[in-house]
Amino acid sequence: MARVDYYDIECAVAAALENDENLAECGAKVLVEQTVTFERGRYIIVLPTRRQAPDAMQSISAGRRTRFLFTITIWCWAFELDVAKANRARDDLLGLVEIALMADHRFGRDDIKQSWITGGDFDLDEGEGDQGFASGGSIELVIDVSAVTA
Repeated sequence: MARVDYYDIECAVAAALENDENLAECGAKVLVEQTVTFERGRYIIVLPTRRQAPDAMQSISAGRRTRFLFTITIWCWAFELDVAKANRARDDLLGLVEIALMADHRFGRDDIKQSWITGGDFDLDEGEGDQGFASGGSIELVIDVSAVTA
């Protein structure tokens, strides 16, 4: 049966981030489809967002292969007591993740043709009392992947 192993792709992306030396040095924790509580540190969260199968991408081999655009949102969170420190740490983390994603656009998988970054969003949360600030930025990663029947 033809299918795309979406969760396995998420884990491959997470592994690429976990294995990146620069990200390892900053101490960021990589999570797949999990949430974090309000605590100090650096977090990278890999989440599936959507999948599309645009007509223009489908070939004459219809019924045997389907190309999908699988979008993963990667949230980069920095928790600090000072908002400026949190924002700067977020920006550093976003940059490190983007560089790691560019290092291997197929994430060691034969079913991925290519991937690219399309943008993202920002978020800022203030903790209760003196808990500090959570500054987040997301990266939209689009992955061109195929499901093929035998």
